[in-house]
Amino acid sequence: MTDLERFWHDLMDGRRYIINEVYGNEAMLRYRPHPKEKEYFLSNNGRVPHSIEVTEHTRRFYDMCEQMYQHKRLAYEDRITKNKVKAHNFPEYKKGKAERAALAAKIRGVILDHAKEEQQDGQQGQQAAAQETASQETTDTRTTQEEGR
Repeated sequence: MTDLERFWHDLMDGRRYIINEVYGNEAMLRYRPHPKEKEYFLSNNGRVPHSIEVTEHTRRFYDMCEQMYQHKRLAYEDRITKNKVKAHNFPEYKKGKAERAALAAKIRGVILDHAKEEQQDGQQGQQAAAQETASQETTDTRTTQEEGR
């Protein structure tokens, strides 16, 4: 078994784990990835190109889960919400509130700075493209004028 095949099996185990957590064991046992999905994954070195067949197969599975196991998903969401409330009430969580807020502000700043850089790069790229187009038009005009002589 290659490393890529091992990685594929790890991905499928992860999917099954999530399905088991959200929809229960019965749904997890019913899950089967589309046969072509593994083929696409292995032939594209771990990348799965968009496939309508695979998407529809997956959508049908999750639609079936919503119809048959919605009560389990709702219980999962309720459990997660209760765990969040419990975690927020721990003294350790309350002590770290200022640190988390500072970290969130720092991360937000980095993301905004990056977005500004991307926007500036995009604007510079647009300006360069406009200049290139203008340069091309000037060259084309000169060539036309020279040919007309």
